[in-house]
Amino acid sequence: MRTNIFTRFSAVVCMLTAMAAAPSESSANNITINKANFPDDIFRQYVLNNCDADKNQSLSDQEIADVTTLFINNMDIADLTGIGYFSSLNLLACHENKLTALDVSKNTALTELDCGRNQLTALDLSHNTALEMLWCNVNQLTSLDLSHNTALTFLCCDYNQLTALDLSHNTALTELYCTYNRISGEAMDALIEGLPVITDGSGFDGTFCVFGLGSQEQNVVTKSQVSAAIAKGWTVLTDSYGTYEGSDGSTFISSLSGDSRNLGAYDCWYDLQGRRLNVKPTSRGIYIRNGKKVILKD
Repeated sequence: MRTNIFTRFSAVVCMLTAMAAAPSESSANNITINKANFPDDIFRQYVLNNCDADKNQSLSDQEIADVTTLFINNMDIADLTGIGYFSSLNLLACHENKLTALDVSKNTALTELDCGRNQLTALDLSHNTALEMLWCNVNQLTSLDLSHNTALTFLCCDYNQLTALDLSHNTALTELYCTYNRISGEAMDALIEGLPVITDGSGFDGTFCVFGLGSQEQNVVTKSQVSAAIAKGWTVLTDSYGTYEGSDGSTFISSLSGDSRNLGAYDCWYDLQGRRLNVKPTSRGIYIRNGKKVILKD
């Protein structure tokens, strides 16, 4: 099931195992906890309160090494500059903040990252080759390169603006949540082609939650595409976790009758075979517009 990291752990916000030793003279390698190194006031205060074990307003090599988990969810943090100092970090939960960028290139030990519910337009994970679980849902991502993340087993990228998703390198993947994006046609074919075949002998299928029942959904998944995913050992679901059979022009959540050619400036049209149309149709017939069935009349 899809859950945020925050809900799976206790209220402890920073796991430290620093020895209770008397403060010693700062070494040249110590990182001063100041505005230059940690520009965001909220994040800087968090580091002072939770990661500076000897309270000398700097981070020693040992203090840095002892920080393996950070829970900094829902704190109105706008800038995580300085996160790269925590090179031993295994788990970073920073969802529901005000981040427009996130640099985790130096956090190469990360195995779990939850950066959902921010305002990210890009996410570079090319240095995070140990990553196993990723939540990046409810952002503004238009692309997501996971080619370096071959250990990934869980991905939640719902509510973004993805038009394609290449999973051909993610052979360990068993759970995928990608509803409310813009993937259809050949791009959906490629996504399903990239899904690994589930052959772990556990008796459980992979979880492929790909279609949302709300009006914002722009993914289009046909019955033949659903069949292709099932053949690889994946259970295809809607965002309500019901089994999804795929579209055939009659399984969308609602229909609009009448002349719908004046419904708005932004149009995303498909025919009943799931093929995206380059222009708004003018011929009478049944089409899919922004995830809804539309009947165009003369």
